[in-house]
Amino acid sequence: MAPGDLWQARARSLVARGEQRLFQPHGQGKNLLEWLQKKRGLSADTIKANRLGFHPDQTWDRPGHWGLEPDMKDNGTPKMLWIPRGLIIPYCQGENIFRLRIRRPRAAGDPRYYLVRGSDTRAMVWGPHQPVKVVVESELDGMLLHQEAGDLAGVVALGNAQARPEQAAAAALRQSRLILIALDGDAAGAREAWRWWTKNFPQARRWPPIDGKDPAEMWQAGNELDTWIKVGIQDHRAVILGEKSLGEI
Repeated sequence: MAPGDLWQARARSLVARGEQRLFQPHGQGKNLLEWLQKKRGLSADTIKANRLGFHPDQTWDRPGHWGLEPDMKDNGTPKMLWIPRGLIIPYCQGENIFRLRIRRPRAAGDPRYYLVRGSDTRAMVWGPHQPVKVVVESELDGMLLHQEAGDLAGVVALGNAQARPEQAAAAALRQSRLILIALDGDAAGAREAWRWWTKNFPQARRWPPIDGKDPAEMWQAGNELDTWIKVGIQDHRAVILGEKSLGEI
């Protein structure tokens, strides 16, 4: 279920303003737009399709304006709803906005990714009916993979390596013939792939990024992401074609 009407109205306004700021040719969002294109590999069309935006200054608002109950401080006074400066990463479906995640500048401190209060935590899914799915951690990586290889596979972005797919994402994954687990190439990502995914989705196969810890770093190193996905499908083509039982692969 999407957040309530007041939250939606506030979120739509924030997202619309953020989109405008990001694409202002001489505005503060220019450097962020260049970073998205040159470091994350995202085209202008992909950025616009996913409604990425720029929030130039941290702001505070009353929770009631968003339809939220007050959250009290230790001294009994209500906390304001904080929206930090950074890249706005919304999860939109039609007119509904399910989530507002803010990627803060590296120098701004922790947390690097901030979930605006009231946001839904569901996984972001592209191509839910594709027979092959690729599971990644970052939503920006998910956008890049969908851009580069969306004709080959659907993409599920969890938000972090420890997250689990909720009902809708799990349903999309269960109908897949092959799931390539491409969580970030670090210890945490590897543990999650082997310990949980293969137990719950027998068609899941580990397919770690190469020449980097994630698809964006792969892209920066000059790798073609569609070729990487093609090789993953070919490597596990028996799962797709049903030539062998899962236990024989």
